[in-house]
Amino acid sequence: MKAKSIFLFFIVGLSFFWMSCGTSKKSTAPVISGSANVPVKRDSLVVAKDTTPITIPSIHKLTIALVLPLQIDAHFKNDTNPDGSPLILPEALQALNFLEGAKLAQADLKNDLVNLEFKIIDTGFDSLSTVKTLQTESLKGVDAVISLLSPNFNGVSAACSDRLRKPFYFFYGSNTQILENHPWLRLASPSNNTQIRQTAIFMAEKYPASNFIIVSREQRRENDIAALFASVIDSIRGKSNGTVINYKSDGWSLLKSKLLKNKRNLIIIPTSDESFLSSILNKISEVKTDYSFMLCGMPGWETFNSIDPRLMKELDAVFFNGMYADISSPSVNAFRKKFISEYHADPLIQAYMAYDQISFIASQEFRSGGKKLVYSNLLYHSNGPEQLLPVCDACGFERKSVNIIKFDDYKFVLLK
Repeated sequence: MKAKSIFLFFIVGLSFFWMSCGTSKKSTAPVISGSANVPVKRDSLVVAKDTTPITIPSIHKLTIALVLPLQIDAHFKNDTNPDGSPLILPEALQALNFLEGAKLAQADLKNDLVNLEFKIIDTGFDSLSTVKTLQTESLKGVDAVISLLSPNFNGVSAACSDRLRKPFYFFYGSNTQILENHPWLRLASPSNNTQIRQTAIFMAEKYPASNFIIVSREQRRENDIAALFASVIDSIRGKSNGTVINYKSDGWSLLKSKLLKNKRNLIIIPTSDESFLSSILNKISEVKTDYSFMLCGMPGWETFNSIDPRLMKELDAVFFNGMYADISSPSVNAFRKKFISEYHADPLIQAYMAYDQISFIASQEFRSGGKKLVYSNLLYHSNGPEQLLPVCDACGFERKSVNIIKFDDYKFVLLK
């Protein structure tokens, strides 16, 4: 019975449709007597066509190869519980953060009409396979290469850049010697040598009237760093009256005898040994009310846990770093919040490195509306050049900038 009702409803509806069509045809085509001889007056209004051209934004395509020690095979091999949380090897966290930072840069560049694609090269931690990969990987169609490999692979990276003839970015170098005769190499972070030189120049120019004392030991290359500090400071000041003390042989007694009461005693301690720094600070704290002090140290100081931050502020302590995420920067905070929202973890420095470098490459490659793309600079806050500069003719490029960071009330403040 129900089926019949539906069928009946369908027939009635169809009949109504036909009747409507018939009525419509009759009402819209009336017969008018003599209408063939009546002239039809046409609308004389002429509508001009829109001659303004429509600009279609062009889509830029960019392909970047990422050479990362992700150890993907090792992650799957060691996962004995596939139903549980994914296994993350601690030694691969830096590379994973780099990749995650790169993905955030990829998403943001879409707003600038950049279609960014990645070619991921998982090098693992095996030296032989890594060298073979860099020697044989074709990387056809790639616009640039970014490597997170350790300095041990800088030589093979240089050879790879010569073969590819594409910009090859890397982050770790003790000096700029590797850039010589390799014009496609790009040292994205200033070398250790450059950071020391830039810091020495800054200290000598900003505090020229200070009593410079450089303290080191004959270990961990502290004496080499001390000698470089001394030579640069002497060349800037045009005189050689700074004091270099071998703390291992001379000790606190000689250091104390060199302190002056009528000048700022600017003590440079190029050490990454927390216990050694702590022992010197204990001695200085005993006489801190008798003299004016300023300390200058190494990047590792920001990670020292046993050092009293109040004492470091009292002694006006600073250290230098090639890469520094300033938490007071709005752009740094925005990136950090976005990273946490996406990956539910605080970003490591490698995430900032990836975002910075990919933004930089895109800004060099493309323009948007006649203007260069905005370069998001999260780590390099120096007033120096934003772009990488060649170290010599027919040589590779290096970022020549350094961040000077000051100890404040339980936080760090960017001084330069």
